[in-house]
Amino acid sequence: MSGERAAAFAAVVVLAACITGYGASERRIGELGAANEAAASALAADAAALAARPALLASATRLRAALVSAPRGGGAAAFLRDAARAAGARRTTIALIAAATKPSTFTLGLEGRYADVLATIRSLSRLQVPAALTVSALTRTSAAGSATVAATLQVELGPQDATRPR
Repeated sequence: MSGERAAAFAAVVVLAACITGYGASERRIGELGAANEAAASALAADAAALAARPALLASATRLRAALVSAPRGGGAAAFLRDAARAAGARRTTIALIAAATKPSTFTLGLEGRYADVLATIRSLSRLQVPAALTVSALTRTSAAGSATVAATLQVELGPQDATRPR
């Protein structure tokens, strides 16, 4: 009978090894599935970025054309340079510059604290390069624990011969 017990014991050991190996294999399959899902979502994000590329290139081309074809060749560039100085002085960030269909029109996005964004918008309306500003969106966001806002402005540059004195 001891041979039968030894055979039964060996069968139990083999069965335990199979169960343990099966559990480890199932865990590994689960880990691989999660890794595959993460890779698939990264691939989808990359595909979306690639799909947006033509629109971004077209926007960059329109903005370049607006900068080049502005009266006396520098209205938009001068406005953006002065806008960057005004935003930096008021601790706001220019987060977006996008060309519109008209050569002297573009979209400008600002981010920062509410009071700072409003002060920047106020100063943009007083720059040397004349421009009509329209706030098309003002959205509350939060960054690093502090409440901030994002403002989207439509900027239409005026004629250069109407340049304001400083």
